[in-house]
Amino acid sequence: MDRPIDPSFLRRRKRNRVIKIASILGVILAFFFFLSAWIAPSIPRNEIRTAMVDSGLVEATISASGTVTPEFEEVISSPAETRVLQVLKRPGEKLRTGEQFLLLDVNASKLDLDRASKDLSLKINHAKQLKLEQEHAIAELESQLHIKKLRLTYLKSKSEQEQKMFEIGGSSKDQLQQTKLEEEIASTEQAGLEQNIANAKQSLTNQLEGLSTEIATLTREKAESQRQLDILSCRATNDGVLTWLAQEIGATIHRGEVIARIANLDAYRVEAVVSDIHSGTLAKGMSAHVSWTGGTLDGEISAINPAIENGTVKFYISLANRSDPRLRSNLRVEVAVITSRGGIALRVAKGPFLTGGSTQGVFVVKDDYGVRTPVTIGVFGFDYVEIVNGLNKGDEIIISDMKEYLHAKEIRLK
Repeated sequence: MDRPIDPSFLRRRKRNRVIKIASILGVILAFFFFLSAWIAPSIPRNEIRTAMVDSGLVEATISASGTVTPEFEEVISSPAETRVLQVLKRPGEKLRTGEQFLLLDVNASKLDLDRASKDLSLKINHAKQLKLEQEHAIAELESQLHIKKLRLTYLKSKSEQEQKMFEIGGSSKDQLQQTKLEEEIASTEQAGLEQNIANAKQSLTNQLEGLSTEIATLTREKAESQRQLDILSCRATNDGVLTWLAQEIGATIHRGEVIARIANLDAYRVEAVVSDIHSGTLAKGMSAHVSWTGGTLDGEISAINPAIENGTVKFYISLANRSDPRLRSNLRVEVAVITSRGGIALRVAKGPFLTGGSTQGVFVVKDDYGVRTPVTIGVFGFDYVEIVNGLNKGDEIIISDMKEYLHAKEIRLK
């Protein structure tokens, strides 16, 4: 006959089973822990880049993106409505000064120029005719004035004689009064004639001034018509390359529309943009480095656009060698504007290992291992970054992208 198992025995057996399972799991976990600590991740040496920590000058910079553009580019816009008659040059062709590249319909502009020239000639002739007529009229008045002066002189002399004759009884009082009256009339006539001459001269001056204003206006109209005709003749004002052209024959070109673009590809500059948070830092004359795949050039900020557009500031860089043969129009470049130059400090070459933070872990090469070391980064320069602490001069560090290994304390270099 079966007897029931003692409960205390069952509890001891269950406890022993739990202890055994826990021991096995602990051994397994300890094994994997020590195995992972013993087996470090590895990476081939030929897949990484390294750099030595040295001492030198580190320049604080602001990074921007830029585009190479011709230093001189002429945009020719239509001053009047016209249409394309014939294409003489194609985009990409070189132009000499005065060379025609497009034939446009200029009949309306020629008619405007002819009308302005005719109106100007008529107005100039009218001014000449008016001057001659007025000068002739003034000359006649001055001749009459001369006669009046002679008559007044005669009457004054006669009046003096009558006065003497009256005093000795040789003339009557009526004769003396008659002579003085004639003298007064002649004097009044002379004064009136002098006023007429002054009025005639002032009138001539006023009329000539009015005509001069009209002539000046017509002269400007003629010059503007000539300027429009010169633009519509489509001749290059400087040597350059035709970069764009309205080349659809028969197409109508409205006033203000672009006819062509002519660029001087012998000299370039850089048009750059940067976040507006740096707008207060940028200043004309600041030095800058321009780099692209295949080369670098130095330059300086020549102008800054005062307006902020879409959260960015536009500025222009004048290159030290603006005729470098490696430059191409619309070439995308990286720009580093130098904001300050510090003293001599520990530094290391820039690379993908940088995360942007002031403190980060980097791998220092020691024999066949890369040991993760916390480092404080200072100034970010164009080619180098400043090392504040964590590294010593002569240390070799991995500057490749090591984000996949940031969890490891060290990596093996094969």
